[in-house]
Amino acid sequence: MAETERVEALVWSAMASETPAWSFSFRVEGEATPKPRPRARVLRPGGPAMIYSPKAKGDWERKVRVACSVRVPLAKPWPGPVAVTIWISHAPPPSWPRWRQEAAIGRPCIDRGRDGGDIDNVAKVFLDAMTGMVYEDDQQVWSLSVVRRRTETSWALVSCEGFPGLPVTRKEQQKRENE
Repeated sequence: MAETERVEALVWSAMASETPAWSFSFRVEGEATPKPRPRARVLRPGGPAMIYSPKAKGDWERKVRVACSVRVPLAKPWPGPVAVTIWISHAPPPSWPRWRQEAAIGRPCIDRGRDGGDIDNVAKVFLDAMTGMVYEDDQQVWSLSVVRRRTETSWALVSCEGFPGLPVTRKEQQKRENE
């Protein structure tokens, strides 16, 4: 086994057996929408392009940020690893016949184009909204689980857990051992 594989196995086993330092959850009402792709606009022919992010319909990221800020138990962003679980609930489209709406309740959402985009783009909205409140950077998310189902109303539930990070210095390691 290569040295990097051995170290990686040790880190994963330590994280899996670790008890979270904190955890909390919050709920956001409404239809989850994906993060819009950046757009470019050329101001004059042959000139530079201006890159911008279009405003999302309903501004879902703002709603997630507000809901998170009410429930987050941290005074400042967590510096260590974070596990995030997101449950997304979509109501069936009102244009569907009643029998199809009733049959869809409780089932996974896999209708392409009808559920607000790809699941990874929807998750990105949640991760970006929590940056600066729950963690310093979304690179700290070491575990991400996203589930999308049909229910009678549209909402999302997010659960976050913070884990102690690996010590950076020997002094920090000794401080943790003494606690």
